[in-house]
Amino acid sequence: MSSRPALVPALALAAFGVLAACDPQSSSPAASSSSAPAAAPAESGDAVTAEVQRRAAALCNADPARAGGCAPVVACFGDKGPALIGRSYQSEGGSIHAEGPSGITCDGNFLPLMNRSVTRVVLNCSNGQKADFQFRTSTPGTLRGEAVTQNGTKLAIWSGRNMWGAFGAPNNAAGRACVKAGLGL
Repeated sequence: MSSRPALVPALALAAFGVLAACDPQSSSPAASSSSAPAAAPAESGDAVTAEVQRRAAALCNADPARAGGCAPVVACFGDKGPALIGRSYQSEGGSIHAEGPSGITCDGNFLPLMNRSVTRVVLNCSNGQKADFQFRTSTPGTLRGEAVTQNGTKLAIWSGRNMWGAFGAPNNAAGRACVKAGLGL
């Protein structure tokens, strides 16, 4: 019997932003429960990444009934912000919400694509910014997207339960600098 049928749903779920389905820790009963708290982020040696992890975990854990289906989201407009931290929920069919200290909020939905490693997101923000972009995953539980808003502002966005390695990587120094400036850290 082939293992392919079991793999196809997991890959399809990843394309819809169901990042917990691809998280190796989600096979434990506590991690798969929708009422379990989101996993504590791994410790980071980088102060910016550690603070963003702390804030993202607090947002996911703020609603204990949905924390188990929550994945962190970090976004930054331009090179210096504003920056946003938020969450996405598998239980809401791939919805995303992020907020920043300046009061800006952005909300969107994951839209299906045929490619299992890509999902499309349409994001609308309270400051009038809109972005239609693709999230790409190279490893399970890590999504990365870039867009240009309707007024020409660059938007970088990271999400997923395993996103912290990519966010904290040396080749993402500019992304962390944008988030640091955009959050006033």
